[in-house]
Amino acid sequence: DQQQDQQHQQQQQTVVSWDQVVVPSTPGPEAAGTAAQSIRNVPVQAAPSPGVHSPLLLQTRSAETALTKSNQNRWMAMGDAEVPKTVDKWRYAQDIFFPDAAPLPNQWIRVLSKGSRKMYYVNTATMANTFDITKVFQ
Repeated sequence: DQQQDQQHQQQQQTVVSWDQVVVPSTPGPEAAGTAAQSIRNVPVQAAPSPGVHSPLLLQTRSAETALTKSNQNRWMAMGDAEVPKTVDKWRYAQDIFFPDAAPLPNQWIRVLSKGSRKMYYVNTATMANTFDITKVFQ
């Protein structure tokens, strides 16, 4: 575990440009079940889907607001090359950009908008996106 943590920290420090990061391409249906699976088939840590007014959603909304406030200056200071440009790369970057964030429901990830660096959410299965955390939990 400690060795993995060290490797992860080194990886975080060595990523200079997301343009240089290569993620697996999405294979055709003939590759289903093989080692060349689509990045979209890699499981995302799932959180339970609470009701719209549940305490868990309220807690998550509060945590997301705190996450944004604590990181907005860092995100705004990043150059364009330091920010992933594809959903596939954002899947790999979740722990780098949002290290202390609570898990989202299955298939949802956090992404930063290109210009304003505001955090929003993308469903990697449907490609639906929203700035509203409530929609992520519906």
